[in-house]
Amino acid sequence: TNAVDVVFVSNTIADICVQVENNCANLEQNCFPINVSQSPVAPVMSGPLNVCDQINPVYNIDNFDPAVLNYTWTATGGGQVIDGQGTSTVVLDWNGALGNQQLCATPDNLCGVGGTTCIDIEVSPQTIVTNINLTTLDPSEVGVVQILYPSSTGCDSLVITTTTLI
Repeated sequence: TNAVDVVFVSNTIADICVQVENNCANLEQNCFPINVSQSPVAPVMSGPLNVCDQINPVYNIDNFDPAVLNYTWTATGGGQVIDGQGTSTVVLDWNGALGNQQLCATPDNLCGVGGTTCIDIEVSPQTIVTNINLTTLDPSEVGVVQILYPSSTGCDSLVITTTTLI
């Protein structure tokens, strides 16, 4: 026969060999290397899920596949990849986007585009500095006091009170 169907059940690197035999002669075997692969699987992502909008967080693909040629990263709310687009690790800038945002990654290789994975990220406002000017009749209360109110997202609030004598 001059045609053959070969079905591979998994990714493999192998050779397909052909040898011609007929009534006149048996020709030398010819082999052809093949690399059977499939579209990449959806990525598994890691990185902080609660961030401050002034921090540039780093996100990674945990199930890195060397057959992937490119990872396309997208962020909602105006978020931008500022480093690493196309790779398995990116740095983001949320550009002031606040609230629930998403970061998505889509792999592709020679066989096509894989599944997209998105993670939800809560972006909180930057550190808030509040200046409060007070007056007092008591000289012992004069001065500057700084109080830091920590937040679970790392976006702490700083309150500075300046008290002066009347």
